[in-house]
Amino acid sequence: MTTKHKRNHADSGIKWIHVKAQGLIGFQTIVVWAGETVEQFKQLLGLHPETMVTVPTVALPLHDGVSLFDYVKNFDTVLLEA
Repeated sequence: MTTKHKRNHADSGIKWIHVKAQGLIGFQTIVVWAGETVEQFKQLLGLHPETMVTVPTVALPLHDGVSLFDYVKNFDTVLLEA
């Protein structure tokens, strides 16, 4: 008898997030990798280094050196503000 193990994306080192730019309608769904810093996230998206990244669990923008993966759940909405 085989057992199926439920595996979620967080176990595999990826999370899917919605990215929304402040003041714009709509969002993009993208992957965040385990260990990816906020600075790397901004570079991968081609954002200006001064862009602020805010997540639902923290009221203030995240510092560039922290791991974005640690602050989001699957399908959280991350806000970008120039």
